Amino acid sequence: MKQILFFTIMAIALSSNSQEITLPFKNGKVIYEVIDSTVKGTKEEILGKAKIWVSHSFNDGKSVIEIDDNVNGKLIVKGNSLVPSKLILAPIERMNFTIEFSFKDNKYRIQIYNIDGYPQSVPSLNVTIESLHMTYSKNDYPFKTKGQEKYMSEKKEKDKQTLLNIDNFILSLIESIRTELNKSDDF
Repeated sequence: MKQILFFTIMAIALSSNSQEITLPFKNGKVIYEVIDSTVKGTKEEILGKAKIWVSHSFNDGKSVIEIDDNVNGKLIVKGNSLVPSKLILAPIERMNFTIEFSFKDNKYRIQIYNIDGYPQSVPSLNVTIESLHMTYSKNDYPFKTKGQEKYMSEKKEKDKQTLLNIDNFILSLIESIRTELNKSDDF
């Protein structure tokens, strides 16, 4: 398991220098998903660990929980976070996302979806990760002048860096959840 995680992290680091950005698309939407059947515990115990993770990860853990269903082993969280970035005026500087946890005895699934955001200076300008990826992926910008070509080149680079920042943030979020859920209860 640690080897898989190491190779995943190395692949992400190496891919950040390439032009291709691979996001986990499912039916036209970006959905990050992890299923882990190596965890030990009942669904209630694993759900309890997820709630601890939520309370440690958000300023007000109770306010971000949308659904808390102990019977069916479901927890849905609506999160909001700054996107770690060194860019000035990135297309997405603050993002919203949904984390859906599903639990069974000795097994859980994490899905992160509904990812969108906005620049800090224009909170009303909502951008989905899918539309940002689509804009970035286009290679047919009709350039009329050198100035427009330079602007679009800079925009494409900002879009790329923003997508990479969001992807890295979500992957680190998943890893922090997995770490918490796989902790043993020995104290």
